[in-house]
Amino acid sequence: MKEKIDYILRNCEEIESLADVNLMLNALDINEIQELKKCLEKDYYYFNRIERAIDRRLRENPKKEKNKPLSTLLKLFLDKKSKCVVDSRNKLKERFYYVSYSEQRKILGAFLASCASDRKWAYTQLYNDWDSYFETKIKELWENKRELRCEWIVVKYFSEEYLLENLDHFNESSYKYLCVRLAHCEDFVIDRSKLSDYDYIYVAAKSRLKLDGERVLDYLFEYISSYIDKCDEYDFERDMSLRIRAKSPISTNSLGNVGKILWCMSQIGLLEELMCYFEWDNTVRQCYEREVKRMQCEEYSLDVFKKVVKENLSPIIDMKEINIDKNDKRNIGNVEDLIESHPHISSFMQDFELEEVKN
Repeated sequence: MKEKIDYILRNCEEIESLADVNLMLNALDINEIQELKKCLEKDYYYFNRIERAIDRRLRENPKKEKNKPLSTLLKLFLDKKSKCVVDSRNKLKERFYYVSYSEQRKILGAFLASCASDRKWAYTQLYNDWDSYFETKIKELWENKRELRCEWIVVKYFSEEYLLENLDHFNESSYKYLCVRLAHCEDFVIDRSKLSDYDYIYVAAKSRLKLDGERVLDYLFEYISSYIDKCDEYDFERDMSLRIRAKSPISTNSLGNVGKILWCMSQIGLLEELMCYFEWDNTVRQCYEREVKRMQCEEYSLDVFKKVVKENLSPIIDMKEINIDKNDKRNIGNVEDLIESHPHISSFMQDFELEEVKN
């Protein structure tokens, strides 16, 4: 092997074309190519001329290595002087999803005992698939380090009693999720000042709390009004990207957090208010299509959309202006009735998986 590599190194300057490079590499096996790469890395000029060909060859023919036992990888990973920490870390992550439950525990335990970035990876695994075996360790880490991803696990999985005892120690960003966990506890009162309007509606939706439907609907239209005022071309293209690719009709339910607010309304059971919004959105859509045809502009125009939305938001100040009779006594107590009377909202209901909240 050494003779071949020495010969190539002595004659590097004669290698001019990619075809010559490939002919040269054909004469080497994978181990020789890897050794050649190491030698050429010492001379940037020569290496730069053939690095792509070498890297491609290495990708096509990776060197096969025998799997080390899990115990060996864990030992190398935990020994920071082993010079194999990075390699063993990557191999443990790769194997994690394919080993037994008991071996997964060993890997998670090793990562929790390692540095912050390794703990972060372990926190993510435990947040997605909690194992109470680690409750003591997570409690110890959170109380000593107060790491945010660790806190997510505590908020989601620890007992209500523990959360109530440690309310003063949680990060402000966790308050919304604490409210979801503790909303029905007699000893907990939601501090409205710590929640935005959207967060409060989210907490109500996740906790099945009752809210005044008209106030939520008012907030929805206020949000749309505020958002459309600040919306620029970048926001518009981002929000409408799925509709543009699918060539589907434009809709306000793609703006910012509108879809999330509608999901919350569905979870609370505000079907009448949802119907009110869908009627309004359908009117906006029809007005927009007429305006686009009249002006002969692009199918998805921010300026036209802004104009139409603002024009149709004006009557919302007085809810009676919306094309819906609040005194209508029809039974709209389920999603099927809502879709039957307003077929145009069917696709939206499917997109956001809206479903009736059962009392």
